[in-house]
Amino acid sequence: MKAPAFTLVESLIVLMLTAMLMAFFTPQMVKSRQRTAENEFFRRMEAEWDKSTTRARQQGNPCRITIQNRHLCFGNRTAVTLPQTLKPTRFGAIQINGDGFVSPQTEEFTSSIDGRIYRLKIQMGWGGFKIEEEVP
Repeated sequence: MKAPAFTLVESLIVLMLTAMLMAFFTPQMVKSRQRTAENEFFRRMEAEWDKSTTRARQQGNPCRITIQNRHLCFGNRTAVTLPQTLKPTRFGAIQINGDGFVSPQTEEFTSSIDGRIYRLKIQMGWGGFKIEEEVP
């Protein structure tokens, strides 16, 4: 007696359905991973920002934040890598003074995923910031 098994036609149907599902969901998964990379960048940037302002207040050493070779550099200590989908469209150097204060300014990043604009709004004086998103 033969053991039950899949026929060639049944196997081809299963493979075709699997391929269709992969073709449908892969682009969405790629966008999701890219969006996650952008969010991770902003989380890491916020953590480094907090470290830099704390270090400036405690040690009295100013910190200059710049973009060099797709890295957001916090003085000569740390760099946070920009994801490939995120481009600085308006970014000047940011100066954290020795007392931890920062001049108010707005910096801007644009996402190539959906054209979303992230505005990094640095608040007057106390060295904090907020990120505003604008979806086109």
